[in-house]
Amino acid sequence: MRFSFTTFRIAIGALLFLVIAPEFAHAATSSAVSVLSPNFHIIPDACNCASPASAPGWGCILATIQNLIDFLVGFTTVIITVFIALAGFTYMTSGGSAEKRSLANKRILNAVIGLLIVLCSWLIVDSIMKVIYNPDSFFGPWNSILGPTVGSDCLAPKSLPSSLPALNSAANGTGGSSVSGSPATQAASVPGTTGACNAAVVQQAAADGGVQMSSTEAAVLACFAGPESGCGSIDQNYNWNGAKSLPPSTAWGPFQITLKGNSACFNNAACYQAAGVSGPLNCANAFDVHGNAIPGALLTECQTAAASLTCSAVVADCNIKANHGSYSAWTGNKDSTAAHQACVANAGG
Repeated sequence: MRFSFTTFRIAIGALLFLVIAPEFAHAATSSAVSVLSPNFHIIPDACNCASPASAPGWGCILATIQNLIDFLVGFTTVIITVFIALAGFTYMTSGGSAEKRSLANKRILNAVIGLLIVLCSWLIVDSIMKVIYNPDSFFGPWNSILGPTVGSDCLAPKSLPSSLPALNSAANGTGGSSVSGSPATQAASVPGTTGACNAAVVQQAAADGGVQMSSTEAAVLACFAGPESGCGSIDQNYNWNGAKSLPPSTAWGPFQITLKGNSACFNNAACYQAAGVSGPLNCANAFDVHGNAIPGALLTECQTAAASLTCSAVVADCNIKANHGSYSAWTGNKDSTAAHQACVANAGG
């Protein structure tokens, strides 16, 4: 039997396709089904945020990108399939014509090569994204490995302050903390006589947690609570799960202290009592390597602890002592606001 160069190319292409067929099957099938579905929308329905003041979040961006890729791959797959069918029809009706058979062979070969190029492109993008974001992942669309937690498709509208600075670690959750930032135009410190903005309340909360906090430190923290959390009215950080930028913030509570970066400081009796546990919280384990929250009992316990003013006052004191009496966790970053600097200066800290 004689093998022409064209036959050899067809054989090599078929072998390559069979080797990587599982990923290709996932790409082509899911994409084609998505495109042909009457309910398919490139922009997911979940991104039509119910509240007029809310806006699509990181989860919507990921879903939209994946839907666009699915649409392009699915549409191309359908077109190539039609071309293959037409080429096959030409081949079957060639009636012994060598010219028509040759034309049909070329069309089939070109269609298969085109399909391989499209699916290889999908596979390359998918593999690169997995290597960058989650080397341990193997199968499935890349956006699923970045999938946000439930409820993060839309960013909820927030009252004052409009954005909250994050208290992140200098090395994404290890070592000391640093402000990860909101712009200098952020709302100034909110003076108040109640809640976390009241120095006497903060000092008493620390005392309830077994910490003798100075009046100066309590005044500085009470001042921080304004721009950080609206005097404790907002627990979740504006960049939770990377809603605004990467890396994500793990900050929570009235002073916006990172649960991951300050995990060791949360291991105290006051935080255990607030969380309703009897032993170490290990809050760092409530987040993946990228800083995204891992839903579960541990995350809930850590959030509950951080929302407690008593626990947060103790943790804040722990952070300040770890930084040798410095408030650099709040003021030491280029994105910290003038309000933070003023808090330290006015309180004599």
